[in-house]
Amino acid sequence: MLKVHFHLFSRIRGLKHGEHLNFNITSAYARGYLPVFTVLSTQIDNDIAARYRNNKCPVLIGSLAESPFHSTYAFCKEVIGYDLAGFFQRNSRVLSEAIEEIIKTLLEPE
Repeated sequence: MLKVHFHLFSRIRGLKHGEHLNFNITSAYARGYLPVFTVLSTQIDNDIAARYRNNKCPVLIGSLAESPFHSTYAFCKEVIGYDLAGFFQRNSRVLSEAIEEIIKTLLEPE
């Protein structure tokens, strides 16, 4: 599981304990961040993705493309060093069972 230690994260970001990262794309750029939307599936409306990209905000989609500039999974593997696609493949049975149980619970009459 990916986890970022708060003290390291806060030092890098200049945050004090308890502060939150609430800001929009414009303020993210002003603070020196590169906001990126990551989607785990390929199901994103092209108009919505284009709107973000036109506003200088990259959108990574859940394709298995090899480019870390387009694929969430390639980005995770090449930039972060974690095989996110492999995680989902290794855990697909457990994840499917958990999702099915949640859906059953939500759809049961009270």
